Amino acid sequence: MHLFADRAFHLACLNNAAYALGTIAPSIALALLLAVSLNESSCFNTLLRTIFFFPVLLPLVAAATRVGLTDYHLASWGLAETNWDELVR
Repeated sequence: MHLFADRAFHLACLNNAAYALGTIAPSIALALLLAVSLNESSCFNTLLRTIFFFPVLLPLVAAATRVGLTDYHLASWGLAETNWDELVR
């Protein structure tokens, strides 16, 4: 019960609410603005879509080390498959 009587607790709650309103609302507004502006088709928008989507693809590429282009070409040249996971570690 002493918690709700503490002035520092009330200040922390106000700071938390102000931070949440100051970061969440602008983030949602900015995301909506970008989505609406990138909805139209142009060369610049296509480049921006690629830049925004690129980080989504990177984990997929990293997970596909066993079936990647490098292993394909190594196998076509008669070289053994490489365990890329052990090379990175």
